[in-house]
Amino acid sequence: MNGWVTVAATNTLTIDPGVTVKAQGILGLWVDGALSAVGTSILPITFTSRAASPAAGNWSGIYLSPNAGTSALSYVTINYAGAYNGGAGIGYIHSAYRLTSFYVDSISPPLSNVSVLNSATNCLELYAASPAINYGRFENCAGTEIAATAASVPTVSDSSFIGTSAVWGFTNDTPANIINARNNYWGAASGPTHASNPGGTGVMISDGIDFSNFGALLSVTIAGSGSVYTSPAGITCNSGTCSAIFDYLSAVSLTAAPAWYSTVAWTGCATATGNNCSVTMNADKNVTATFTDNNNVRLNSATPTLHSRIMDAYNAIGLSGSGNIQAQVFTFLETPVFGNPVNVLLEGGRSASFDPTSGYSTMGTLSILKGSVTISNIVIK
Repeated sequence: MNGWVTVAATNTLTIDPGVTVKAQGILGLWVDGALSAVGTSILPITFTSRAASPAAGNWSGIYLSPNAGTSALSYVTINYAGAYNGGAGIGYIHSAYRLTSFYVDSISPPLSNVSVLNSATNCLELYAASPAINYGRFENCAGTEIAATAASVPTVSDSSFIGTSAVWGFTNDTPANIINARNNYWGAASGPTHASNPGGTGVMISDGIDFSNFGALLSVTIAGSGSVYTSPAGITCNSGTCSAIFDYLSAVSLTAAPAWYSTVAWTGCATATGNNCSVTMNADKNVTATFTDNNNVRLNSATPTLHSRIMDAYNAIGLSGSGNIQAQVFTFLETPVFGNPVNVLLEGGRSASFDPTSGYSTMGTLSILKGSVTISNIVIK
């Protein structure tokens, strides 16, 4: 965006899944019509800074007016917004300048998997708005992470308010109207900082917020080729770090699904056996699943090299010449295709040190398009 973008009444702006919208300066998105920003877990939508070195307050943010009630947002991240703008913030609305990255005015569109991060002012401000907010994340806000004003009564669940007891996580300016904010993570497994929760060390919250059934945060980091899922459901992860909130003191089981040619090693578990790990959420937990290739194949030469798949060893031979591929006693879930003009000696049934044994290796269909292959101790399905 090179200036303020206004969506006129009766018009709809649609942002496709996977799109990143960048802005910089005193500008943002002003919606008098409707905003359709419906991403997916694989193709999220991001509104962010276009600065070379992004920082909080690089741009103003997003305003949804009372006419924008048909807007829909999911899997959206608003990052580096909340420009202070000399105290003018996102604009003069309801007789005051509003200092926030995201302002929802008198409407209640559902906000699912919507995160507001790195704001120079508030993250999300609601004015007479009561949307259902779930699976959100609010972090690094110089103001309040969610400010409910003008008798707003949102429902917030399964969301993360990241910060310490020095950070305002959630405020309600009409505490007589209790906001349902159960089943959230408040920055610490002990819950939010509030007089009614004397042991809480998470973000601060005001009166008028039901924070019961608060959760602890489980983060799973994946290294290598494989995936991890949890029971109860919450995390299905195949790369990077994935997080979810689980009930405080609950037991969570994690199951690894390695690639057929790898095994898993766990760290951070209370107990771990094979592909299974368990934790008790008496605090925030960090678990790492490291998937290591088995290296059950050797390309035997003057300088032998180890591989996890027969095809990897075959490709290492190159486009000419010959090679001796040795496979350990193992079931290879692959269907090799030998398509190069090379001569191959393929030997199976090898021990862990690649010595001959009386065993066999098993693999799928072998297709030989070029070259020649001499096979021993291999069962081909």
